[in-house]
Amino acid sequence: MAIVDAIIHPQAAWQQVGRSKLLWAAGLIVGLWIPVLGSVAALVYLIWLRPQLRAAHRFPA
Repeated sequence: MAIVDAIIHPQAAWQQVGRSKLLWAAGLIVGLWIPVLGSVAALVYLIWLRPQLRAAHRFPA
């Protein structure tokens, strides 16, 4: 779920929060093969980064 969510947010939202869409998507994909890393990355994304992206997407600067 985190991978799909990360990919569907527009690049402008990622730039607004100061994060790399490519880096996060790649990290989440690599996490599919390394379960501990993937679980931690997904939790960090869903709890911390996703709310920022949603806010940036709703209210572009």
